[in-house]
Amino acid sequence: MATRPWVTPAEVKDYTEFETVQNRPDAKLLVDIARAENYIIHRTNNDFTDVEKYQTIPEDIKIATKLVAEFYATTAPQDPQKKYQSETFKDYSYTITSGSDKSADDLDISALIAAYVKPASTGTLNMKMRKL
Repeated sequence: MATRPWVTPAEVKDYTEFETVQNRPDAKLLVDIARAENYIIHRTNNDFTDVEKYQTIPEDIKIATKLVAEFYATTAPQDPQKKYQSETFKDYSYTITSGSDKSADDLDISALIAAYVKPASTGTLNMKMRKL
């Protein structure tokens, strides 16, 4: 059975080119990796605990985990206050955001995880009826 975490902080640091990720403490990277794993489990409906199919995590899933963990690590240190700019002119004021509103869905990892997607299980109901 494949155990979590699927990738180590050292693997994420080796993969990335961002200094913010390379300088991020391992404890925080472990949180980013856990979030990435949960994101992939949610997207695939597959927790990769089937011992017969997954003795180890597939390489595509490891790559997807590194990509999502890197994304979470680069977006985490942004200060929310720095993203907003306000201006007031007499009785008129406005606020704009200068940050990016990206999400992990924008990474396009679907090609990496497509082979591992399980159909979402729908609720089933077994009903027995008898004549009164």
